[in-house]
Amino acid sequence: MRGCLLVSILPTIALALLTQEDRDSLLEAHNKARAEVSPPAANMHAMVWDSNLELVAQNWANQCLFEHSPGSYGENLAQFTSGHWPVSLAAELWLEEEPFYTYDGTHQACQSGKVCGHYTQMIWADSSRLGCGAKECNGHTIVVCNYSPSGNYIGQFPYIVDSRSPNAPNNGWCTYCSQDCDKLCPADAVSYIHYPCSPDCVDQQEESFCQYVISIGSPAGETNGEKCHNSVYSGFLKKVCMKFCEYCICDS
Repeated sequence: MRGCLLVSILPTIALALLTQEDRDSLLEAHNKARAEVSPPAANMHAMVWDSNLELVAQNWANQCLFEHSPGSYGENLAQFTSGHWPVSLAAELWLEEEPFYTYDGTHQACQSGKVCGHYTQMIWADSSRLGCGAKECNGHTIVVCNYSPSGNYIGQFPYIVDSRSPNAPNNGWCTYCSQDCDKLCPADAVSYIHYPCSPDCVDQQEESFCQYVISIGSPAGETNGEKCHNSVYSGFLKKVCMKFCEYCICDS
């Protein structure tokens, strides 16, 4: 689903295709917003850059039309007076909607008279691929970002709230944390429950939770370390139950 935003900001820049810095900044802004949603998410995909979506977005930006494209992808638009501003300003503008949006897992609302659709598309859990384009048009910079799968479906919520219940269903746990330990699950994950990971020798979950996870499937082994190693969730356990699973040696 789609949203557009018009903002007037002064001074001037000629803009063509995105630079790698632009791509990195836009992607980082999206993933930071997704990792910091409140309440926390149980099914938030880490967003990745998609060159095909970028091509679609750039082709539409090149039309210099500040209106939504006829495509089927999710789409956010921003337009601001050309100047010494990075393309990533678009994401910052969309993120300004966050204070007006409320969500508790069962109800969501946007403050009366405000727009929240750009923000909710940014944090739509299943929208795991991003591609953007930008163009200077008659003194204005138009930024187009496309999302796949599309988000903002009427009657649906942007993500599932993480209840952190040890009794959560075990059908598809996220089996490893993202490389930067940033509360996001892999972009190609389909169904999972996710918990934060730690680079240190510190268990992120209580011992009872770690015991519960290794009990699933009754993996072979005499020690907790052996059971963790043989568990189908070994990667997940290595991140959240490092000490319990004897993956690291901690100073006493």
